[in-house]
Amino acid sequence: MADIQSNLETLSAKDDNSMIREAGTEIETQEKTSNTPEKVIYCAVSVDGDLRVGSQVQQKEGVRAMHQAHAELGILGCTSWLINENDFRWTEYHPEMLLELAESGECIGVHDHLDTQYLEDKPYDRIYEFLSISRYRLHDFYVRAGLNVPIFVHRNGCAHQGREIYRALDLMEYTILSDVWPGMKWYSRMVLTEHPIQHWKSLEDEGDPDAIFTDNSQIPLSAAPWRHDADNWLDVNSRSGRFLQAPITCLPWVDQARVQTAVENSGQQVFLVIDTHPYNLQNPETGDVSARLVEDYRNSLGWIRDTYHAIFIRIDQIPRLMTIEHKNKKMEYTL
Repeated sequence: MADIQSNLETLSAKDDNSMIREAGTEIETQEKTSNTPEKVIYCAVSVDGDLRVGSQVQQKEGVRAMHQAHAELGILGCTSWLINENDFRWTEYHPEMLLELAESGECIGVHDHLDTQYLEDKPYDRIYEFLSISRYRLHDFYVRAGLNVPIFVHRNGCAHQGREIYRALDLMEYTILSDVWPGMKWYSRMVLTEHPIQHWKSLEDEGDPDAIFTDNSQIPLSAAPWRHDADNWLDVNSRSGRFLQAPITCLPWVDQARVQTAVENSGQQVFLVIDTHPYNLQNPETGDVSARLVEDYRNSLGWIRDTYHAIFIRIDQIPRLMTIEHKNKKMEYTL
């Protein structure tokens, strides 16, 4: 297990594709030659950059509290931050946070809430106009800062899914998505409120005509990441396509029962994806960071690490690590 972690650090440190393939081959060889039947458990912590609670100062404190929790767990450089630029304009109001995340080696992606603009059912070209704004701003910010930050991971707000959305994303540089929430069905839409602390609320009532219904109840928790195109994102057996779908195991907190089910029913490689937000560490009454919530969050990730000897990874590392059994041949996903 320590050797695999060492190879992951090699993956993180080197950008050359040949070195990435070499490191991935070494990991695969170790799995093949291992004398133990133990599963390899990977945990991808992903933070949706929604800043919905409190003042801008309190929002910064929420981001830093989550970043610090990751530092205390020893997983800096092994998490993913999906920035909601369209709703919260990180490049304008929180540029120092973007620099800190990039400098610590986190995967930087984009988190777009089409639902806040009522765009989720519009034609793909209209959706593309909206999606392209956030990616351009984020990419341009890092270019001007002199940093080479690849941006090819995307998650829709409220984990919404749709053919027109994926047609729009297909026109962009994104190759990894993380929207599907196995075993779940839900109603959702984020809307602004006049509350002084809780600036947004989620429409989750089945009877609310503005709430969006999403059904992933038929997707098993054991589903490994799969490839797909714009119209077959729920086909867990698909092995080809533009996108790699990394399904969400837990949202917004670690659910031990779901993690246990995913580990027990998956193959030799297990990819756990945790989807959370900085505001989950803030007191909803005051907006201040809650020491209790931070401790609960840190302990929940520590439980995954200690119980399953999990290796923490960025979402953008999944394609390089993932192998599948297909027609009696082991195949490696590469970007």
